Amino acid sequence: MFKFLRSLVNNEVMGEEIVEANVKTYYQAKAMHPELGPMGWLVATYLGRQQARGDTPSQFDAEYHCSKFEKLSEPQNARALGLTMLCQERMDIFTEYPKFSEELARYID
Repeated sequence: MFKFLRSLVNNEVMGEEIVEANVKTYYQAKAMHPELGPMGWLVATYLGRQQARGDTPSQFDAEYHCSKFEKLSEPQNARALGLTMLCQERMDIFTEYPKFSEELARYID
């Protein structure tokens, strides 16, 4: 609860919350659908986040965004997806705190 309250006034904490929420959703998808595998869990995470924001992405769109991270091990794959979503949703936080772009670069390189 305290971390959530801090995120309301601290953009760095807010950025971490967004990334961590994606990792948590990934593991929830894994627990609910163990048969899907890492790519399926990434897609479920992406679709869930987008739907929560009121967007209706296609399965193809989700697979495209997630395919970049399917070869990464857990939880790096979910963190990389979360960092990408942070960049999409809150570019101001992503650019204000270089640690986010630096972490994403490590996963992509």
